[in-house]
Amino acid sequence: MPDTTAPPPAPHQRLTALVHGFVQNVGYRDFCRRQAYRLSPTDLSGYARNLSSGSTVEVVAEGPRQLLDSLLQQLHQGPGMARVSSIDATWSTATHEFDRFTTRY
Repeated sequence: MPDTTAPPPAPHQRLTALVHGFVQNVGYRDFCRRQAYRLSPTDLSGYARNLSSGSTVEVVAEGPRQLLDSLLQQLHQGPGMARVSSIDATWSTATHEFDRFTTRY
């Protein structure tokens, strides 16, 4: 008799990305929120916020690694007016502290 049980879901991971460049005052945080929702309205959570440097946005996202990889690819592009010069990305275990993806001020 074949095994019909589904494999356990992959553990969620946490992506912390510091996005550097011309990324403030160009709609970058809202872009992040829209992309997370587009990839999965229920499986990605976290936030995007401007840092005080004036040229960096912090993106913290949790979810399945495949979706986070897709989000990271989108972060390199950003909205039309943005110019991303580099991204420092780190990975860790998800804390499950977020219930959706938001924009922080």
